[in-house]
Amino acid sequence: SSGGSAANDSKTTTDSKVCTENLTETDAFITNSLNLDPAEEYNMDHKQRGLALIFNQDYFYWLLGLNARSGSEADRNNLERRLKQLNFEVRCYDNLKQVEVLEKIHEAAEEDHSDADCFLLTFMSHG
Repeated sequence: SSGGSAANDSKTTTDSKVCTENLTETDAFITNSLNLDPAEEYNMDHKQRGLALIFNQDYFYWLLGLNARSGSEADRNNLERRLKQLNFEVRCYDNLKQVEVLEKIHEAAEEDHSDADCFLLTFMSHG
């Protein structure tokens, strides 16, 4: 038979190279995050934390064949609440068209952010 089967096609991966690469990446991340050079730390001492833009896309152009992302409002609301707790100015946008997204980003880029720690841009979508 030319078709696959779960018994034959769903084998446990024993490729040691894959496992080693994953461990190496994880170890490198942990090591790097524990050995921070104070000279390379990001300045977070400004008067304002900064602006955070959240673009949440629930619905998609029908030709893409993507299902609506039901329940994504809860994720967006949780992120918005957490960012506000971190003293960000948060602006949320739902289901904007591409040109509208670019307009909002351009508007934010034109603002004065010189007394802010950082700028955060988040896209919530499929994938």
